[in-house]
Amino acid sequence: DYLVIGVGADTNFFGNQRLMDHVIPMKSVSEALFLRNSILDDYEKARTTRDPDECHEWRKRAKFLSYHLNLLNFLDPVPMSEWALGAEELASWLGEHHDLAVLEQTLGKGGNLRIKQEDTRFLVKLAEERRRELESAAFERGRIVYRETPEELHRKFADLVSAVA
Repeated sequence: DYLVIGVGADTNFFGNQRLMDHVIPMKSVSEALFLRNSILDDYEKARTTRDPDECHEWRKRAKFLSYHLNLLNFLDPVPMSEWALGAEELASWLGEHHDLAVLEQTLGKGGNLRIKQEDTRFLVKLAEERRRELESAAFERGRIVYRETPEELHRKFADLVSAVA
């Protein structure tokens, strides 16, 4: 993954369709709110479906959020660092969740793994248990990371920016 920071007044993707499809600009309050709402949508989809692909999408958004929070660290270092760390940890748990889902799929297909079927079932069971633990921790952390409303965040950031300026 890469974080690209571009300075300028207008978002310009220079005709790059991949960028247009995958990048969420954050130059205005409305774009920041869109980003937050996208993250909350991914959180809700993952929470309700428990689908590994939905959790993986949520992971990408949580990681993106942690990058933004690290960039805003100068506004109020202690809470921003804690918030960014919470988002990073959340992304890490969701990444492990995805890796375990891929392992379960691989083991379920069998193939030439040269593992006894009994051992395969045992590994799948362990992976499922760990994924449930990760889901529980991730959904609890999600409630903490996303507890503030967009209006509260806007007010908080506006106050912090005016204090720095």
